[in-house]
Amino acid sequence: IARDLLYAKTQRIVLLIDLNPLILSPDSNQYLAVVISAAEKLLSFPPLSASLFSFKFFISSLSSLLSSSKLSALSIPSSKLSFDLPTPTLVSLRRAIDVVKRCELQSTSTSTSPRGVNVAASLRQIVYDYAWEPVVRDMILGFTDGGGVDVVRSNIVVTFSSIFRDLKWVSEFLDVKSNDECLRELGLFTSKFGEVFDFVNDLFDDRDIHLSWIDVSFGERSERELKSEFFDSGVRGLGWGHCSTDSLVFGSLNVPFGLIYPTLGVSPKVSTSHKFTVQVSLEIADIDGKPMECKCGELEFSSSSEISNWRVLQWSQY
Repeated sequence: IARDLLYAKTQRIVLLIDLNPLILSPDSNQYLAVVISAAEKLLSFPPLSASLFSFKFFISSLSSLLSSSKLSALSIPSSKLSFDLPTPTLVSLRRAIDVVKRCELQSTSTSTSPRGVNVAASLRQIVYDYAWEPVVRDMILGFTDGGGVDVVRSNIVVTFSSIFRDLKWVSEFLDVKSNDECLRELGLFTSKFGEVFDFVNDLFDDRDIHLSWIDVSFGERSERELKSEFFDSGVRGLGWGHCSTDSLVFGSLNVPFGLIYPTLGVSPKVSTSHKFTVQVSLEIADIDGKPMECKCGELEFSSSSEISNWRVLQWSQY
């Protein structure tokens, strides 16, 4: 109950959905299906039943202005934020997704800015799309970790965007050469990532907004040339949340969603005292009880005195 009250401090949540994979991949419907499945998990989480939600689409390969212009021409929501309760928001999101499915997104415009800069600009625009209430820093017991770090913010922006780990994609994202030292040294990577997103972090902090980056897992993934912890460290180094749609969708089939939600809604800067990993398998059977599909993976757990319970950090499917 105490944790539910803590999570309920979040008043407004924006789902920022990247549509660029629809331009790049023939598995566009699969991408949208994964996004809506993950969004359903979040929108149906009981502690957030009184929170207000909104959603917005963007194209990460375009500047914020070009993205908004292109999507507006296709009658796809990309500008105004309109908040509502979870159930009507989910209905509106499904309708909007249906509109997106009927549109043919083609790469007709190119941006001179690298992908990371475009994403940062779209995040910055969120600040100006709504008159966010001034931050009132209260010291209510349980809302900070004792060292001034907010455990739960008043607002959350959840970004759904696929993260690829081949060197070409990452180098283009950060606007560096594929042989740059930052793609091999974790500290340099985190520093470079911060150069792109630090100003967004400052804007969000002033408005008590927490960002969570959801890696949308779909289709075939190329071989991982960049170590998986690089991007995770870059995001978490800013105090933002980071997990995959696999964690939300498949992980929540094995453990309660309340153990997964902290990866989204709680600052990763909150201290953790214990960590461990368990292997799990999810088997799907037909009507005769014969196995049709089996998904295996690992769940990484951590404990925190601030959350006062175990929580899932990540689901890794293999």
